[in-house]
Amino acid sequence: MRWLGRWLLVLGALTASACSLETAINAMTSAEDRQFAQDFVANVKSGNEAWLAARTDPQLRADIGAGLKQAAAAIPPDPSTTRLVAYHVATNSVAGGASTRRQRFTLVTEGGGRWSVTEFETLAEGGPARIVAWRVMPRATRPPELEAFELSERMVPWIWATLAGLAAVLVGILWAYLRYRRRKREARRP
Repeated sequence: MRWLGRWLLVLGALTASACSLETAINAMTSAEDRQFAQDFVANVKSGNEAWLAARTDPQLRADIGAGLKQAAAAIPPDPSTTRLVAYHVATNSVAGGASTRRQRFTLVTEGGGRWSVTEFETLAEGGPARIVAWRVMPRATRPPELEAFELSERMVPWIWATLAGLAAVLVGILWAYLRYRRRKREARRP
């Protein structure tokens, strides 16, 4: 039985150290999606209207130029980091085997004591994903999206450690109960 306890401790330690919100986001998104999100922020910052127009839903293309300069100005002038802090995906199957996939990305860019929050959605309906909505919001203080992301990053190891501890307690109770039953059975034997 000692081997079981040791393996549970090793498994718990590995699980607690390997899982975080960033790891979960990376597991849910492909490398291409994460790169697309980073490219989106970089192209908004540089004012690359052609890149955005090529990847935007045709109904929104006319509105790109109007908001692009304002959005580019909202992103810090010298961005040091851009982090993907939230991701949501919804996939629906439609009659005939077709499906739609909607993705929502939230990125926080930091630089020079300023921050910006970039949110955008893509929609794929049987073809390549197209940007269907986007906005960039400047922040003078740390955005709540980043605060929530960092708080969850700090909390996840504690949650996993608690779950591993509870699992160890349950295994210990089960082991003690089985041992008690075996001793009781052996005491009844003549």
